[in-house]
Amino acid sequence: MTYQVGKYYEVLEAFGIWGMGAPRWWVVFDSPLHEDMKHLGFAPWHLHVDARFLAKRFREQVKNGVDVTFSHPLQWFFDPKEPNHELIRPHYGGSTTITGIKLSLAELHERIKLCTRRRKRKCLQEIPRWPRHLAYGEGPKRVSKPESWKALHAEFDGRAAPGGVCPHKGANLSSLPVDPDGLTTCPLHGARVRCTYG
Repeated sequence: MTYQVGKYYEVLEAFGIWGMGAPRWWVVFDSPLHEDMKHLGFAPWHLHVDARFLAKRFREQVKNGVDVTFSHPLQWFFDPKEPNHELIRPHYGGSTTITGIKLSLAELHERIKLCTRRRKRKCLQEIPRWPRHLAYGEGPKRVSKPESWKALHAEFDGRAAPGGVCPHKGANLSSLPVDPDGLTTCPLHGARVRCTYG
């Protein structure tokens, strides 16, 4: 079921800092917490902000799909009961505590439970087009790893996504449109996959 603008849906939210400002609740895509070391060399564990639910004042950060990663990672998480208490801090070597101690996978999953919830929210816009041409370095901004993006897409494009689950990082794609080729573009990293159900 493709989400429609103006309608309400039960979505996943995470409490953290994305861009600038204080921690707040962000609607994120329904996917496991993950890192992107294999293809992109991106070590911090993160979720991805869902641009369909962004208020107008935040949309400049994703205008035309342009941010430094193209996929809007939320990687700095806080305790909603104590907003000054960091739960997961991004670091080039992985994700850590505020004191710099690297978190284990089990600790990461326990901490993310403390700062996520499900709520009904209004869909404010259609999903922005994933800017593959920009990721490939064909736009005005310099891209550091165009070959890495190409390798990721070469590995996953056209693959089956049983149950609407992306084979790359496990994102739920069931709320996204299907293109004329019968493929769905995963908003996390831009892979074009074939969702199958039943």
